[in-house]
Amino acid sequence: MNVVAGLTRWIGGSTCVCSLILLGACGGGGAPHSYTIGGTVAGLSAGSQVVLLNNGGDSTTVTANGAFTFPTLLKDAATYAVKVGTAPAGEACTVSEGSGTVTSVNVTNVAISCSPTHTIGGIVSGLNSGAQIVLLDNGGDSLTVAANGPFSFATPVASTYAYAVTVGTPPTGETCTVTQGSGSVLTTNISNVMVACAASVSAGTVLLELGHVQSLVNMQMSGSTALSEDSSGHWNLWDLTSDARIANGTSSCLSSHCTASANPQFGLVALAGATAVIETAAALEIRATTDGHVVSTIPGPIAWWQLAGDGSYVLTGSPTALQAWSPAGKSLYSASGDYSKAISYAAPGQIQLALGPAGSSVIQTILLSNGSSTTGPPFKGLFNEWFTDGSRFQTSVGTSVYTYLNTSVQQDLTVLPTVQSLEGQGKWFWIYDAATSQVSVYPVGASTAPTATYSGAAPLTSAATLAILSPSTMSQVTLVDLSAATLTSSVHALPIWFGTAYAATSPSQWLIGNEYGVVFDGTSSTASPKFLAVGAARSIAGGGAVASIATASGQIFVVNPQTNKVQNTIAFQSNKLEMSTDGTVLAAITDMDLNSSAQPSLQIYSLPSGTLTKSYGGTGPTYLFDYSLAGSGTLTAQTTGPYAGGGPLALRIFNG
Repeated sequence: MNVVAGLTRWIGGSTCVCSLILLGACGGGGAPHSYTIGGTVAGLSAGSQVVLLNNGGDSTTVTANGAFTFPTLLKDAATYAVKVGTAPAGEACTVSEGSGTVTSVNVTNVAISCSPTHTIGGIVSGLNSGAQIVLLDNGGDSLTVAANGPFSFATPVASTYAYAVTVGTPPTGETCTVTQGSGSVLTTNISNVMVACAASVSAGTVLLELGHVQSLVNMQMSGSTALSEDSSGHWNLWDLTSDARIANGTSSCLSSHCTASANPQFGLVALAGATAVIETAAALEIRATTDGHVVSTIPGPIAWWQLAGDGSYVLTGSPTALQAWSPAGKSLYSASGDYSKAISYAAPGQIQLALGPAGSSVIQTILLSNGSSTTGPPFKGLFNEWFTDGSRFQTSVGTSVYTYLNTSVQQDLTVLPTVQSLEGQGKWFWIYDAATSQVSVYPVGASTAPTATYSGAAPLTSAATLAILSPSTMSQVTLVDLSAATLTSSVHALPIWFGTAYAATSPSQWLIGNEYGVVFDGTSSTASPKFLAVGAARSIAGGGAVASIATASGQIFVVNPQTNKVQNTIAFQSNKLEMSTDGTVLAAITDMDLNSSAQPSLQIYSLPSGTLTKSYGGTGPTYLFDYSLAGSGTLTAQTTGPYAGGGPLALRIFNG
């Protein structure tokens, strides 16, 4: 029977087809459809699990990468919000496309991305005893550090995520700077953030940058860059093209050899190729020569370190290991053993070791390309030194000296009058006899007699040159070229006395520094000298709107403190300056500590021109001991007398 027709008859002929059809479609009033919420997980490590939450409650535990679905379904137009409930150990997970509204379809595009986490840390140095510093990472994750040494933030950071370490609260009375403090985490823990603290100083204006004020103990050159260090540990990195200072700081002792040294501030910096190394109390800082920024750090403890001759790696030795590091701070080689007393030569591509674990009478050579190690045949005598280019080494039995190639092949045996200051370079070696003040240079392989003997102080060595200062005035230097089969030398006058450190790349490119902190550029002349560092301030005077500063370089700088500009430079060695009240007259007496061979004179200059207007003393039997300038600048009182003493001193007043 036709259903519609039968129903029509049942209701008395009235047609209600439309109403019946609607009732059949609603299923008699059934519930609407529900939909799933899910997506994919990626980056989860094997064996790990992540707990996900939807709308703060509905949870699902995911144990493998791939698709996931929450157990609770949601109706159409319902909202969802997915987040990480419990992250996997050692990992961080982020949610994208995690919230929205159900629109009549299952949600499958929620993306969970997981990656390993790494700690952020480094080293704090310079913090005073009892002080503390608060550090922040990414503006939060506060960490309080109360002692120098390593630190690490509590909250790890996921790979590829950024970190930024800053000082939240500095220690009382100190200022702290952060280097290597920001970047992106890659695959390892970050441990090279350097936080250096130092006593706070009131802000002021630098009228004249002196460079160094203590005795120079270490200078090195590489291409157009130089590195200098004085006895206080202060160092400067210089651009020789512009004479500009690239970077500066203070070195300190990390290695045990440094702390055991009679002069602990000697040799705490090194320069080769495009790499500079600075030893600090916390780590070795590897710096770029372009701008002096810290590229990486090598932490202690270590017994000694050495920079390769081409700057390609840093070699460290300790009682437990020998290690080679790239300038980026990556390990290139490591060997266990007691290398604390080893004497190394870090040659490009290979390490040469004497007095290491291989034995006291053999040389161990290690190739960095593959880490292979070979031991040479035994040598005779006691190991003395590597040649400065690493090509040879010498041993001694008393004053009998054996010369070997670095492959331990003997090349020479020489009986010398002394082994004092025994060193070598290329095809030459030399000694210094302090009793006679003579440097004797011998040829390797034909050393029965020296090829040349030079009078002077103990030689200073750099590259393939020797610098021998005059023993009398110390204002003259003999440079010996060791680079060829024939010795050549040249004599140069110096505008400074008492040279203590020397660096060269060739006999025509060299620097000399002295005990007053002056660094003289040997490419210039005494008539027109060029200085990287002008050295200690010997005297300062002021008058009117200007100040005058006498430096150990033999230059007096007239500076305007208002503009911070040098108005004039006067070539005169002085350790006592006085100026008139209005700043138009300058008086300067000879600095006898810098030039003891001259008789002191008093020079009167007109400022701002710097014109010499009067000169007193300098010749004759009357010796000028002291002076005073009147505020008007028109009178000087001078104390004079016999140089040898025994006679009365006279006070004389001069007008003008």
